Amino acid sequence: MGGGSFGTVLANISAANKHQTTIWMRDQDQVASINNTHRNSKYISDLQLADDLVATSDLSVALENSQIIILALPSKAFPNVVERMMPHLTNQYLISATKGIAEDKFMLMSELLVSALKRYGLDPSNRIGVLSGPNIAKEIAAKHLTGSVIASTNKDLNLMVRQTLSTKYLHIFDNEDIYGVELAGSLKNIYAIAAGISDSLGFGINTKSVLISRSISEMVRFASCMNAKKMTFTGLASIGDLIATCSSVDSRNYRLGKNLIGGDTIEEICARLGGVAEGIHTTKMTYQKAQELNISMPLLEGVYRIIFNREKVKNVLWKVLVNTPYEDVEHVNIGDIESQSNKS
Repeated sequence: MGGGSFGTVLANISAANKHQTTIWMRDQDQVASINNTHRNSKYISDLQLADDLVATSDLSVALENSQIIILALPSKAFPNVVERMMPHLTNQYLISATKGIAEDKFMLMSELLVSALKRYGLDPSNRIGVLSGPNIAKEIAAKHLTGSVIASTNKDLNLMVRQTLSTKYLHIFDNEDIYGVELAGSLKNIYAIAAGISDSLGFGINTKSVLISRSISEMVRFASCMNAKKMTFTGLASIGDLIATCSSVDSRNYRLGKNLIGGDTIEEICARLGGVAEGIHTTKMTYQKAQELNISMPLLEGVYRIIFNREKVKNVLWKVLVNTPYEDVEHVNIGDIESQSNKS
């Protein structure tokens, strides 16, 4: 579900692995391009797609007889598409590959799926998963060695996703912490914006090292208050994704940060990016939740002030980095870590 870069790459891998695969998208020109030329004319257009991959804009055709449905949609479009999917669902596995937070309240995409299934009288138990990690679509398309995480409490679901998407260059790891994996994938977009700002100001690796390490501290602090597992934030879906997104010119959130030093509006910058920078909305929603729960997140607050208050970039970033707490490593309960590790 979704014809962007990541959705196209995932669908192509599935088809290349000889699974009957359909990619759903709204754009009729994209549908025709894939079916006629085996290329997605709008996204990642230099990737030659598998001959067996079929595109459609018809939801009933896309979902008929499916076993796995992977949703790779912008978070803003996610609720509407899920609502339209519901009448066509039976007992399929539903995998969210969307990194974002709902528009009206602090709900992740897997939570939206559970809520929708319950409203339609469908059992969400053991059928929801999250696919996340440092997954830059262009690099996967170029067959660079890549890792991803499938998070669910259902081992059969995890196995089916691995069988569908694993290749010599894409290794998929398991994790039971659905919420933590999904939360990490959303939060890291905030800090990718900060990394782009840092680079646009000409700061070096020393600065980025401080920024990334303090970002992890903030993510863990927030995750702990949201009942996610701390150990998840030592793994690929957190640290791995954070490093990739804070370093890649292919990340829209990183590029957004690099462009904030100029005088252009957020709308003008996003228009040039050619797609959604999920970190803008994530910054707003996370800032509001952190304020509500009284969680100290100086970097998050700095990014919020730059985006929504249009404060001067250099002044904010400098003050944030020098005014963070003095403790390098926050104390945690070792028993909690050992318990979480044993569960994993």
